[in-house]
Amino acid sequence: MTNPESVPPSSKKTAPAGDLGALIATAQRAADWSATADKLKNGVVRARQIVFALSILGATAATIAGQMPSTGSLRTIFATFGAVALAIAAFVSGRSLRAAQIAPWVRVRAAAEALKREAFRFAASAASYSDVATASDLLNGERTKIDADLGDIVQITATRKGSSPREPLTPDEYRKLRVRSQIDEFFLPKANDAYRQAQRLRRFEFGLALLAVIITAVSSVTGKTTFPFTTITFDLAAFTALLTTIAATVLAHIEGSRLEYLASSYAATARRLEDEDSRFSRAVANDWSGFVNHCEDIIASENQSWMAKWTRATDSRPAASANQ
Repeated sequence: MTNPESVPPSSKKTAPAGDLGALIATAQRAADWSATADKLKNGVVRARQIVFALSILGATAATIAGQMPSTGSLRTIFATFGAVALAIAAFVSGRSLRAAQIAPWVRVRAAAEALKREAFRFAASAASYSDVATASDLLNGERTKIDADLGDIVQITATRKGSSPREPLTPDEYRKLRVRSQIDEFFLPKANDAYRQAQRLRRFEFGLALLAVIITAVSSVTGKTTFPFTTITFDLAAFTALLTTIAATVLAHIEGSRLEYLASSYAATARRLEDEDSRFSRAVANDWSGFVNHCEDIIASENQSWMAKWTRATDSRPAASANQ
Protein backbone atom coordinates (compact mmCIF):
# COMPACT_ATOMS: atom_id res chain seq x y z
CA MET A 1 0.00 0.00 0.00
CA THR A 2 1.40 3.38 -0.98
CA ASN A 3 1.98 5.74 1.92
CA PRO A 4 0.10 8.98 1.04
CA GLU A 5 2.78 11.02 2.76
CA SER A 6 5.43 9.63 0.42
CA VAL A 7 3.55 10.55 -2.71
CA PRO A 8 4.98 13.72 -4.27
CA PRO A 9 2.59 16.64 -4.79
CA SER A 10 2.67 16.12 -8.56
CA SER A 11 1.02 12.69 -8.18
CA LYS A 12 -1.79 13.60 -5.80
CA LYS A 13 -5.30 14.54 -6.89
CA THR A 14 -4.52 18.24 -6.83
CA ALA A 15 -6.58 19.67 -9.70
CA PRO A 16 -9.45 21.76 -8.34
CA ALA A 17 -12.94 21.02 -9.63
CA GLY A 18 -12.98 24.21 -11.69
CA ASP A 19 -9.94 23.01 -13.68
CA LEU A 20 -11.56 19.80 -14.88
CA GLY A 21 -13.32 21.40 -17.84
CA ALA A 22 -10.23 21.05 -20.02
CA LEU A 23 -9.80 17.40 -19.01
CA ILE A 24 -13.46 16.53 -19.62
CA ALA A 25 -13.43 18.27 -23.00
CA THR A 26 -10.25 16.43 -24.01
CA ALA A 27 -11.62 13.07 -22.88
CA GLN A 28 -14.83 13.63 -24.83
CA ARG A 29 -12.94 14.70 -27.92
CA ALA A 30 -10.78 11.59 -27.66
CA ALA A 31 -13.91 9.43 -27.36
CA ASP A 32 -15.50 11.10 -30.40
CA TRP A 33 -12.43 10.66 -32.57
CA SER A 34 -12.02 7.09 -31.36
CA ALA A 35 -15.60 6.30 -32.42
CA THR A 36 -14.89 7.94 -35.79
CA ALA A 37 -11.70 5.89 -36.20
CA ASP A 38 -13.58 2.69 -35.40
CA LYS A 39 -16.09 3.41 -38.15
CA LEU A 40 -13.35 4.17 -40.67
CA LYS A 41 -11.46 1.04 -39.65
CA ASN A 42 -14.54 -1.14 -40.05
CA GLY A 43 -14.85 0.10 -43.62
CA VAL A 44 -11.23 -0.84 -44.36
CA VAL A 45 -11.59 -4.27 -42.73
CA ARG A 46 -14.79 -5.02 -44.65
CA ALA A 47 -13.19 -3.94 -47.91
CA ARG A 48 -10.17 -6.16 -47.30
CA GLN A 49 -12.37 -9.15 -46.50
CA ILE A 50 -14.45 -8.57 -49.64
CA VAL A 51 -11.34 -8.35 -51.81
CA PHE A 52 -9.92 -11.50 -50.21
CA ALA A 53 -13.07 -13.56 -50.68
CA LEU A 54 -13.93 -12.35 -54.18
CA SER A 55 -10.35 -12.80 -55.40
CA ILE A 56 -10.41 -16.46 -54.42
CA LEU A 57 -13.94 -17.08 -55.70
CA GLY A 58 -13.27 -15.22 -58.93
CA ALA A 59 -10.04 -17.07 -59.69
CA THR A 60 -11.68 -20.41 -58.91
CA ALA A 61 -14.71 -19.73 -61.11
CA ALA A 62 -12.54 -18.48 -63.97
CA THR A 63 -10.33 -21.58 -63.78
CA ILE A 64 -13.32 -23.93 -63.76
CA ALA A 65 -14.84 -22.10 -66.73
CA GLY A 66 -11.58 -22.52 -68.62
CA GLN A 67 -11.85 -26.31 -68.26
CA MET A 68 -15.38 -26.57 -69.64
CA PRO A 69 -16.42 -27.00 -73.26
CA SER A 70 -16.54 -23.72 -75.12
CA THR A 71 -20.24 -24.22 -75.78
CA GLY A 72 -22.75 -24.45 -72.99
CA SER A 73 -24.50 -22.17 -70.55
CA LEU A 74 -22.67 -23.53 -67.48
CA ARG A 75 -19.33 -22.33 -68.80
CA THR A 76 -20.82 -18.92 -69.44
CA ILE A 77 -22.18 -18.76 -65.91
CA PHE A 78 -18.82 -19.65 -64.34
CA ALA A 79 -16.90 -17.32 -66.64
CA THR A 80 -19.27 -14.44 -65.98
CA PHE A 81 -19.21 -14.98 -62.23
CA GLY A 82 -15.42 -15.14 -62.23
CA ALA A 83 -15.06 -11.99 -64.28
CA VAL A 84 -17.57 -10.06 -62.18
CA ALA A 85 -16.03 -11.23 -58.89
CA LEU A 86 -12.52 -10.22 -59.95
CA ALA A 87 -13.76 -6.90 -61.31
CA ILE A 88 -15.56 -6.08 -58.05
CA ALA A 89 -12.48 -7.08 -56.05
CA ALA A 90 -10.31 -4.76 -58.13
CA PHE A 91 -12.88 -1.97 -57.83
CA VAL A 92 -13.17 -2.26 -54.04
CA SER A 93 -9.40 -2.48 -53.68
CA GLY A 94 -8.91 0.65 -55.74
CA ARG A 95 -11.63 2.59 -53.94
CA SER A 96 -11.06 1.50 -50.34
CA LEU A 97 -7.58 0.02 -49.87
CA ARG A 98 -5.22 2.58 -51.34
CA ALA A 99 -3.12 4.78 -49.09
CA ALA A 100 -5.34 7.80 -49.77
CA GLN A 101 -8.39 5.92 -48.50
CA ILE A 102 -6.68 4.42 -45.46
CA ALA A 103 -4.99 7.68 -44.43
CA PRO A 104 -8.10 9.25 -42.79
CA TRP A 105 -8.50 6.26 -40.47
CA VAL A 106 -4.81 6.41 -39.52
CA ARG A 107 -4.93 10.17 -38.90
CA VAL A 108 -8.06 9.99 -36.78
CA ARG A 109 -6.79 7.07 -34.71
CA ALA A 110 -3.50 8.89 -34.13
CA ALA A 111 -5.37 12.01 -32.99
CA ALA A 112 -7.59 10.02 -30.62
CA GLU A 113 -4.55 8.35 -29.06
CA ALA A 114 -2.69 11.66 -28.77
CA LEU A 115 -5.66 13.24 -26.98
CA LYS A 116 -5.85 10.26 -24.67
CA ARG A 117 -2.15 10.57 -23.82
CA GLU A 118 -2.51 14.23 -22.92
CA ALA A 119 -5.61 13.49 -20.81
CA PHE A 120 -3.73 10.85 -18.81
CA ARG A 121 -0.73 13.14 -18.32
CA PHE A 122 -3.03 15.88 -17.07
CA ALA A 123 -5.06 13.56 -14.83
CA ALA A 124 -1.85 12.16 -13.32
CA SER A 125 -0.45 15.69 -12.79
CA ALA A 126 2.72 14.78 -14.65
CA ALA A 127 5.00 17.36 -16.20
CA SER A 128 4.16 19.59 -17.97
CA TYR A 129 0.78 19.51 -16.22
CA SER A 130 2.15 19.49 -12.68
CA ASP A 131 1.51 23.23 -12.24
CA VAL A 132 -2.20 23.62 -11.46
CA ALA A 133 -2.15 27.28 -12.48
CA THR A 134 -1.15 26.55 -16.09
CA ALA A 135 -2.25 22.93 -16.63
CA SER A 136 -5.69 23.66 -18.05
CA ASP A 137 -4.43 26.23 -20.53
CA LEU A 138 -1.71 23.85 -21.70
CA LEU A 139 -4.18 21.03 -22.19
CA ASN A 140 -6.60 23.25 -24.10
CA GLY A 141 -3.71 24.29 -26.34
CA GLU A 142 -2.65 20.70 -26.98
CA ARG A 143 -6.22 19.70 -27.80
CA THR A 144 -6.49 22.51 -30.33
CA LYS A 145 -3.19 21.55 -31.99
CA ILE A 146 -4.11 17.85 -32.22
CA ASP A 147 -7.53 18.70 -33.64
CA ALA A 148 -6.22 21.18 -36.22
CA ASP A 149 -5.39 18.61 -38.92
CA LEU A 150 -8.78 16.90 -38.93
CA GLY A 151 -10.98 19.63 -40.37
CA ASP A 152 -11.72 17.57 -43.50
CA ILE A 153 -13.14 14.60 -41.56
CA VAL A 154 -16.70 14.38 -40.24
CA GLN A 155 -16.59 13.54 -36.54
CA ILE A 156 -18.95 11.00 -34.98
CA THR A 157 -20.33 11.65 -31.52
CA ALA A 158 -19.36 8.79 -29.22
CA THR A 159 -22.13 6.91 -27.44
CA ARG A 160 -19.71 5.82 -24.70
CA LYS A 161 -17.31 7.79 -22.54
CA GLY A 162 -14.24 5.96 -23.74
CA SER A 163 -11.16 5.14 -21.70
CA SER A 164 -9.75 8.65 -21.22
CA PRO A 165 -9.88 9.91 -17.61
CA ARG A 166 -12.30 12.69 -16.67
CA GLU A 167 -10.98 13.38 -13.19
CA PRO A 168 -7.57 13.43 -11.46
CA LEU A 169 -5.92 10.06 -10.84
CA THR A 170 -3.83 8.76 -7.97
CA PRO A 171 -0.68 6.84 -8.88
CA ASP A 172 -2.41 3.50 -8.25
CA GLU A 173 -5.33 4.55 -10.44
CA TYR A 174 -3.03 5.65 -13.24
CA ARG A 175 -1.14 2.39 -13.05
CA LYS A 176 -4.35 0.34 -13.18
CA LEU A 177 -6.30 2.35 -15.76
CA ARG A 178 -3.44 3.15 -18.08
CA VAL A 179 -0.37 0.94 -17.71
CA ARG A 180 -1.88 -2.39 -16.67
CA SER A 181 -4.95 -1.86 -18.82
CA GLN A 182 -2.81 -1.31 -21.92
CA ILE A 183 -0.73 -4.38 -21.16
CA ASP A 184 -3.44 -6.82 -20.05
CA GLU A 185 -6.46 -5.65 -22.02
CA PHE A 186 -5.00 -4.31 -25.26
CA PHE A 187 -1.43 -5.06 -26.32
CA LEU A 188 -1.11 -8.68 -25.16
CA PRO A 189 -4.61 -9.82 -26.28
CA LYS A 190 -4.25 -8.01 -29.62
CA ALA A 191 -0.79 -9.49 -30.15
CA ASN A 192 -2.04 -13.01 -29.44
CA ASP A 193 -5.08 -12.57 -31.67
CA ALA A 194 -3.02 -11.23 -34.59
CA TYR A 195 -0.51 -14.06 -34.15
CA ARG A 196 -3.24 -16.72 -34.20
CA GLN A 197 -4.85 -15.24 -37.30
CA ALA A 198 -1.52 -15.04 -39.10
CA GLN A 199 -0.65 -18.62 -38.17
CA ARG A 200 -3.99 -19.95 -39.42
CA LEU A 201 -3.56 -18.18 -42.74
CA ARG A 202 0.09 -19.26 -42.98
CA ARG A 203 -0.92 -22.90 -42.45
CA PHE A 204 -3.63 -22.56 -45.10
CA GLU A 205 -1.16 -21.07 -47.58
CA PHE A 206 1.41 -23.76 -46.77
CA GLY A 207 -1.17 -26.49 -47.41
CA LEU A 208 -2.11 -25.00 -50.77
CA ALA A 209 1.51 -24.64 -51.85
CA LEU A 210 2.33 -28.17 -50.71
CA LEU A 211 -0.65 -29.61 -52.58
CA ALA A 212 0.45 -27.83 -55.74
CA VAL A 213 3.95 -29.30 -55.40
CA ILE A 214 2.59 -32.83 -54.81
CA ILE A 215 0.27 -32.67 -57.83
CA THR A 216 3.09 -31.41 -60.02
CA ALA A 217 5.43 -34.18 -58.80
CA VAL A 218 2.83 -36.92 -59.31
CA SER A 219 1.94 -35.72 -62.79
CA SER A 220 5.63 -35.66 -63.77
CA VAL A 221 5.95 -39.34 -62.79
CA THR A 222 2.64 -40.66 -64.13
CA GLY A 223 2.63 -38.50 -67.22
CA LYS A 224 -1.00 -37.60 -66.62
CA THR A 225 -1.98 -34.03 -67.31
CA THR A 226 -5.66 -34.27 -66.43
CA PHE A 227 -7.89 -35.91 -63.85
CA PRO A 228 -11.67 -36.29 -63.72
CA PHE A 229 -13.53 -33.74 -61.64
CA THR A 230 -17.22 -34.70 -61.74
CA THR A 231 -18.25 -34.04 -65.35
CA ILE A 232 -15.22 -31.84 -66.02
CA THR A 233 -11.82 -33.13 -67.06
CA PHE A 234 -9.54 -30.80 -65.13
CA ASP A 235 -6.14 -29.83 -66.48
CA LEU A 236 -3.53 -30.36 -63.77
CA ALA A 237 -1.50 -27.34 -64.85
CA ALA A 238 -4.56 -25.12 -64.50
CA PHE A 239 -5.37 -26.64 -61.11
CA THR A 240 -1.85 -26.09 -59.75
CA ALA A 241 -1.92 -22.54 -61.14
CA LEU A 242 -5.18 -21.97 -59.26
CA LEU A 243 -3.67 -23.28 -56.02
CA THR A 244 -0.66 -21.02 -56.51
CA THR A 245 -2.90 -18.02 -57.16
CA ILE A 246 -4.97 -18.66 -54.04
CA ALA A 247 -1.80 -19.10 -51.98
CA ALA A 248 -0.50 -15.77 -53.27
CA THR A 249 -3.83 -14.15 -52.40
CA VAL A 250 -3.56 -15.48 -48.84
CA LEU A 251 -0.04 -14.09 -48.52
CA ALA A 252 -1.20 -10.73 -49.85
CA HIS A 253 -4.02 -10.71 -47.31
CA ILE A 254 -1.60 -11.44 -44.44
CA GLU A 255 0.68 -8.63 -45.55
CA GLY A 256 -2.18 -6.24 -46.23
CA SER A 257 -3.70 -6.86 -42.81
CA ARG A 258 -0.31 -6.31 -41.11
CA LEU A 259 -1.02 -9.30 -38.86
CA GLU A 260 2.55 -10.42 -38.27
CA TYR A 261 3.75 -6.86 -37.74
CA LEU A 262 0.95 -6.18 -35.23
CA ALA A 263 1.71 -9.39 -33.33
CA SER A 264 5.39 -8.55 -32.88
CA SER A 265 4.91 -4.80 -32.34
CA TYR A 266 2.15 -5.16 -29.74
CA ALA A 267 4.05 -7.86 -27.87
CA ALA A 268 7.21 -5.72 -27.81
CA THR A 269 5.28 -2.71 -26.51
CA ALA A 270 3.69 -4.82 -23.77
CA ARG A 271 7.15 -5.95 -22.67
CA ARG A 272 8.43 -2.37 -22.56
CA LEU A 273 5.46 -1.31 -20.44
CA GLU A 274 6.02 -4.30 -18.17
CA ASP A 275 9.61 -3.20 -17.66
CA GLU A 276 8.48 0.31 -16.82
CA ASP A 277 5.74 -0.97 -14.52
CA SER A 278 8.33 -2.88 -12.49
CA ARG A 279 9.74 0.43 -11.24
CA PHE A 280 6.34 1.85 -10.22
CA SER A 281 6.95 1.92 -6.46
CA ARG A 282 10.31 3.65 -6.82
CA ALA A 283 8.89 6.11 -9.33
CA VAL A 284 6.04 7.14 -7.01
CA ALA A 285 8.53 8.19 -4.40
CA ASN A 286 11.24 9.67 -6.62
CA ASP A 287 10.21 10.50 -10.19
CA TRP A 288 6.47 10.34 -10.77
CA SER A 289 6.43 12.64 -13.80
CA GLY A 290 9.26 10.68 -15.37
CA PHE A 291 7.35 7.43 -14.90
CA VAL A 292 4.14 8.77 -16.43
CA ASN A 293 5.84 10.44 -19.35
CA HIS A 294 7.98 7.40 -20.07
CA CYS A 295 4.91 5.16 -20.14
CA GLU A 296 3.11 7.59 -22.44
CA ASP A 297 6.19 7.84 -24.66
CA ILE A 298 6.28 4.04 -25.00
CA ILE A 299 2.65 4.02 -26.13
CA ALA A 300 3.26 7.01 -28.42
CA SER A 301 6.25 5.27 -30.00
CA GLU A 302 4.13 2.23 -30.84
CA ASN A 303 1.43 4.47 -32.30
CA GLN A 304 3.97 6.28 -34.47
CA SER A 305 5.37 2.97 -35.69
CA TRP A 306 1.83 1.78 -36.42
CA MET A 307 1.12 4.95 -38.40
CA ALA A 308 4.31 4.59 -40.42
CA LYS A 309 3.46 0.99 -41.27
CA TRP A 310 -0.04 1.82 -42.45
CA THR A 311 0.89 4.95 -44.39
CA ARG A 312 3.40 3.12 -46.55
CA ALA A 313 2.20 1.65 -49.83
CA THR A 314 -0.95 -0.20 -48.83
CA ASP A 315 -2.10 -1.47 -52.18
CA SER A 316 -2.64 -5.20 -52.03
CA ARG A 317 -4.19 -6.20 -55.32
CA PRO A 318 -4.75 -9.97 -55.29
CA ALA A 319 -7.57 -9.56 -57.78
CA ALA A 320 -5.14 -8.26 -60.39
CA SER A 321 -2.63 -11.04 -59.79
CA ALA A 322 -5.37 -13.61 -60.15
CA ASN A 323 -5.97 -12.42 -63.69
CA GLN A 324 -2.37 -12.73 -64.74
